[in-house]
Amino acid sequence: MQSTLLCDIYLLRLTQSINDFKVTVTRSALKPLVIGTATEWMLKPHTLSVELVSRPWDIFLLVESSSEGLPAEVKSAIASQWKTSANISSSMTESLMKDNHSLLNPSPDHIPPLTGSLQKPRVIDPDLEVNFTPEIEEWTKSFSATDEGKRPVSMLNLLAYNEGKRDTFLGYIEVFNEAVGAKRGAMGKLFGSVPEDQRESSGGWEDIALVHYPSIWHFADLIASEEYRECDRKYKQGAVKDCGILCITSKRDTSLLS
Repeated sequence: MQSTLLCDIYLLRLTQSINDFKVTVTRSALKPLVIGTATEWMLKPHTLSVELVSRPWDIFLLVESSSEGLPAEVKSAIASQWKTSANISSSMTESLMKDNHSLLNPSPDHIPPLTGSLQKPRVIDPDLEVNFTPEIEEWTKSFSATDEGKRPVSMLNLLAYNEGKRDTFLGYIEVFNEAVGAKRGAMGKLFGSVPEDQRESSGGWEDIALVHYPSIWHFADLIASEEYRECDRKYKQGAVKDCGILCITSKRDTSLLS
């Protein structure tokens, strides 16, 4: 049986700047598996944890779960938080620690070109989970002009399913990893299940996923493509009860943010 690691996932609003928080974390005993800037909702939850989108979050933090919680000096820098937990396979966390630096700092020849889906006419389909809307397009253009927006991004996925439909969604993950996402350099960094006794307190979410993209434009190229829309119709419609997708970014001047 594959071993798992219970991890705590936080969204944090800070009482200090993000740079000062980085210093606070570095000086503490906390050893994050992932820490990054919570940048923008690509997909807002519709029914679960809707309060998440009404709060401005600064930091996404994923750490190994501890009965002691976060160190006191880290807690003192937090104005508000949202938290859940997930059981993540040890092999995933080990791979992340080994490969994350190269993912965040890829050589140009390892970044696949965009597929051209952004140049094709697009029709907004309200039945799809995610559309490349004019609002997302405008934000992507603005964000990609910043230094942070020129770097790889991760997408935090909060997932809940209609009864008995989780296995249907897992079929999407297989297709994503082997084809739709892979051709755009996307890959799942982490995937874990929220313990059943914590689902109610964390808003009803069942799974947490963190997905890497070489750039924000690679994510846009994905959601604008017809093959993604086909996968959405086949594997997500009728299976996904609710989903939230939050863009997580890192700054060039630190190895701490991931």
